[in-house]
Amino acid sequence: YIDIGDRDSEDKPILWRIIGIMNNMTSLDNGENLESLIKIIRADSIGNYSWDSSASDINGGYGVNEWSEADLMKLLNPSTVYSGTPTIGASLYWNKESGRCYVGTNNNNVNCNFTSIGISEEAKMKLSKVRWNTGTFETKDVSRWKVNEMYKVERSNNNGKACYDTNLSTCSDNVIRTTTWDGYLALMYPSDYGYALSVNNKNNCLTKLMSTWDNENCQENWLNIPNFQLFLTPCPNSGNNYDVFMEQGSTKLNTRSTMQADVVRPVGYLKPSTKITGGTGKIDSPFILEM
Repeated sequence: YIDIGDRDSEDKPILWRIIGIMNNMTSLDNGENLESLIKIIRADSIGNYSWDSSASDINGGYGVNEWSEADLMKLLNPSTVYSGTPTIGASLYWNKESGRCYVGTNNNNVNCNFTSIGISEEAKMKLSKVRWNTGTFETKDVSRWKVNEMYKVERSNNNGKACYDTNLSTCSDNVIRTTTWDGYLALMYPSDYGYALSVNNKNNCLTKLMSTWDNENCQENWLNIPNFQLFLTPCPNSGNNYDVFMEQGSTKLNTRSTMQADVVRPVGYLKPSTKITGGTGKIDSPFILEM
């Protein structure tokens, strides 16, 4: 557990956790430099929101699985990361503001408030702007849903758009797909979740399909939350253009429509200049991080 400077309305630390040290990350803070960066995730959820939603004439109102234009991406990041007309929820978490956020089909939205749980100015100073990989499989091939395979395809040049049947309302977006995105906050990858297994038979679990982990005694995972939890990676589907990967409450890997309002836990990377100045890393004694 780490304290990066976030505080709630009672001035208590809002904790994050360390996913791991990621090598060869493209840091964009001063040009483009390859760095080894510490990847972190917020310890708890900031609420349940849609990965993306859309008007009824775009993919049937179920959203678009392209992170560079996703509603959730805009919620988590500063306006300098995205272009175009601001939408509902834009930068509310980043700016610690309240407003409306997307939670369903057809751009449905509700009140949301991040004034006490949004990211602080002190914490922002410790975050590195990086290039995230948003690749995926060529097709929805469940037989390949193993952790090592997920890691490879997340860094591939395959995108999440697989349906081009213009006769299907679920395939009606014209959004250009990308396989990288530059920004500060996103979500964890399926592989992040996979490598966080804490069971005794971890090596055996890594050889199993992540979609069957609930039946393979592979349920102990420190990144688990007992609810549906959103991942960054899109999933191609020949029948629609809005599927993304998620962790089902039973710890297995599954897919979900982008419009579903599920658990959101922001993920980011620390600047190399960030230092540990205290604490032991325990929940009651988190590492204290300073610049």
